[in-house]
Amino acid sequence: MATKRRKKTEDLPVLHPDAAGIDVGASELFVAVPADRDPEPVRSYPTFTKDLHELADWLLRCGIRSVAMESTSVYWIPMYQILEARGIEVFLVNAHYLKNVPGRKSDVSDCQWIQYLHSVGLLRASFRPPGVICAIRSLWRHRGSLIEMAAEHVLHIQKALDQMNLQIHRVLNDITGLSGLRILDAISPGNVVVGDRVAAGGALRISTSTIVSLSNVKSEHSLEERRIRRPRFQSSGRADGVSL
Repeated sequence: MATKRRKKTEDLPVLHPDAAGIDVGASELFVAVPADRDPEPVRSYPTFTKDLHELADWLLRCGIRSVAMESTSVYWIPMYQILEARGIEVFLVNAHYLKNVPGRKSDVSDCQWIQYLHSVGLLRASFRPPGVICAIRSLWRHRGSLIEMAAEHVLHIQKALDQMNLQIHRVLNDITGLSGLRILDAISPGNVVVGDRVAAGGALRISTSTIVSLSNVKSEHSLEERRIRRPRFQSSGRADGVSL
């Protein structure tokens, strides 16, 4: 059965004669072009920008119009952008799909196998939006990551306050607001917060009832054992001085 499948794969007509295949890696790229285009149809290039441009120049000299590559992590993005700027059609292929195509010989490298499958039309390109949409999508994803990290840090602050039995976040609705941040700045050197000190500080937009509630907010634990301090960096570059 495997022999019949291999023969059927080898007998397929060539639909893209000007096709190449690229095996994408973290530090090196392997490229294959049709055997009649160059005496050395399989080459390897480092992933530096200069080398990627040399790879694109070699593909153009070989008359390549379409290139297929695996979507390996984010390593494919620089090569994809350079080839797209040169006017070469790029097929971004799912690596899982390549593994499911039968008929591969054991002595054929990955880039040669990609080039062959692309030349006979067995590869399906993944959707890649235009450059403007990609830029907006990257900014949107980065914004989402920042929001998630900010939420985690707020939880860390609340945990530290609970360990010191400072119930400020039980009184204020938003500990990261203007009033909450000023209170945290006031206790960061290791001081105990009481309502009178907060009220006397002024410039805090909080109600009278909140000030009364804050008068009960103080720690019964020793601030020498549990306190919030600003991290200080030692000569070794490691943040120290944070006890939670």
